[in-house]
Amino acid sequence: VSTVREGVRIHRYALDTASGGRLGYLREYSQAFRRVLRLVRALCDDGPVDAIHVCNPPDVLMLACRLAAGRDVPLIFDHHDLFPELYAVRTEIGN
Repeated sequence: VSTVREGVRIHRYALDTASGGRLGYLREYSQAFRRVLRLVRALCDDGPVDAIHVCNPPDVLMLACRLAAGRDVPLIFDHHDLFPELYAVRTEIGN
């Protein structure tokens, strides 16, 4: 899925969320890695890329972008810390 906002092309991909457990998360991370790798390679093949902005989780996206785009494309890594929300949900604090 591709959109343009304020002159910036934004590309997203569909992802099946983890079903739980270690195997579920492993599937989700590997699926995200493959899809981002494929997307970034396709974008770089279309022409020059000014920068890549990656939000996480999963943080493996940063590695996929580096592998696909190379070191000459600036990478912005936007870390979203989910720990406070996860802790609140799992311990039912704040609910």
